[in-house]
Amino acid sequence: AKLDVVGTISGSALTIMGNGGFGTASPSHNLDVYSATTSVSQYITVDNAGADGTANLVINAGGLAGNTGDNRANLTLNATHSGCLQCANINFNEDNTAKWLLSYDTALDRLAFYTAANGTTPNLTLLDTGFMGIGRGNGAPAAQLVVSGSTVIGNNIGSRAAKAQLDVVGTISGSLLTTSSPTGTN
Repeated sequence: AKLDVVGTISGSALTIMGNGGFGTASPSHNLDVYSATTSVSQYITVDNAGADGTANLVINAGGLAGNTGDNRANLTLNATHSGCLQCANINFNEDNTAKWLLSYDTALDRLAFYTAANGTTPNLTLLDTGFMGIGRGNGAPAAQLVVSGSTVIGNNIGSRAAKAQLDVVGTISGSLLTTSSPTGTN
């Protein structure tokens, strides 16, 4: 059948008891959206066309009232292809225009933030080693913190622009500071 309903339909509510699916005759989860065609993207769209409307996708792990168990709400993006750039993504758009992308790259085992303006060059990268790269061109940082571009360090700096490649506001004490040219020579 085109639509099999197990449960009741009343008003605008549809209650499905057991597993339900789109594109599958044997769903294995509460809701399965499936296509055997590999070239077809699958979408679940939550849309509110109202002038001040909010569209929400809520994952609620609260359970029943009074439940004191260890409840977790998980969003899992499963990239099944190794060696892939931008495989599991969360897109941030404004009026259907791409602005930011948070992506897991299986090829480099990294979590990266991209902007639409920079395309495939991440603005911020975090590796599974804990190494972090900030600034374009830091796709594979080789230290705990690698910053590309001018940097301001200090307390309460607000929107201060760097006056040099490294602008320290305040003092550096009890630490070793090494400077080198871009070629690595002191």
